[in-house]
Amino acid sequence: MIATLFSTLIAALILFTPFFTPAEKPFASWYLLVATSFFLLFSFILTQIFAWAPIQKVQQNLTPRLLEIYKKDNVIRLGGAFLALLAIFSLYLAVDGTIAKKVGDRPFTAIYFVLLGISIDIVHHIISRMTSYINPFAIASQCTAHAKNATLNGNDLELCNWIEAVSEVGINSASRSLPSLCNQAVIDLQIISRDYLKASKSFAHHVDKKAEGEKGDPVSFTLFFIFQRFEIIFNKALEHKLEPVITTIITSLGKMIVDSAKYDISMATYPIHYLGFLAAKAQRGGLAEVGDKAIVTYLEVAKVIVRDIDLKYLELQEPFFTMTGRMEELSKEIFRNNREINIAILIQPFKQLKGLFEDEKLSQHQDSPVIVADINRVINEFEQLQLVMKTIPPLTDITQESK
Repeated sequence: MIATLFSTLIAALILFTPFFTPAEKPFASWYLLVATSFFLLFSFILTQIFAWAPIQKVQQNLTPRLLEIYKKDNVIRLGGAFLALLAIFSLYLAVDGTIAKKVGDRPFTAIYFVLLGISIDIVHHIISRMTSYINPFAIASQCTAHAKNATLNGNDLELCNWIEAVSEVGINSASRSLPSLCNQAVIDLQIISRDYLKASKSFAHHVDKKAEGEKGDPVSFTLFFIFQRFEIIFNKALEHKLEPVITTIITSLGKMIVDSAKYDISMATYPIHYLGFLAAKAQRGGLAEVGDKAIVTYLEVAKVIVRDIDLKYLELQEPFFTMTGRMEELSKEIFRNNREINIAILIQPFKQLKGLFEDEKLSQHQDSPVIVADINRVINEFEQLQLVMKTIPPLTDITQESK
């Protein structure tokens, strides 16, 4: 843009001031313009040549979809076409200056300076654009943008392909212990799922009914497709002990619970299950704090669902039974890892969850008594455990007595 503005200023000086005086051999000066235009074209070509090897390397390390994105980049193709046409046109002017004679040396030179300024900006923009193809974060963003376009177009097959591309970035970055890039891929997957659920709920999103009948519910299929990719990334992160990535996955699944509940409360059961399943796996893998974070996430998610969604006539048993069961499993694992923990700390989250259903908004809901009874069951179990633990001496005392 700067080169275009600068060339426009020069063009104005040529047109409206004595800054430019036609030469005795006006068309000899066109050779300089020809050389400039060909230099810009060769700069574009060299950029493509030298960028090819780094792009291939990034493709191998992140996702094979990179070359597909690169080949479909219309900005680069149109920019190259413009530079090629300008070079050919300049060569023609150096041979035959009929057009310049008809227009006039002064106006035509001004126009040509503007074209050169535009060409310089195009080359600069293309070089900047080429660097985005070797920037892993930019690649993840481009894959996410393509996924959003597929969502808006209602093309679920293409959407799954781009989800796969984003997940490949996450998997490969986790394998190379790159937590920041892996976190970005996980967040992008969550954003894609959110946009997909919003589009699926809107009347503007058209679904092929025949395909839906053959394959089942496309929304459930797409969500499970994303959950499976989350699990693969999670396993890689757990293998390399990337706790920040695991925390991001837990948080993203929490957001997906809310998004799924806004689409259909029954759909929230799936991310609720996966969040607890992956958190329990992290606990068993030696990352005990993940269980605490997952329980806190469950509570915050439950609060958001109760606050933002009208639950009056919805069936709540399945999602909240699943949530209670997963919280119970995580709490028991926390106790197994630390038997000296205060049991009241484990009971408190269940009391908070129970409080949501005893609140005025849900106290009269048809499913509240059953859900509260299930939560009370868990609370009673931990209270019984608390009584038993009070009768057992601390482990430190037992160790000292044995000595």
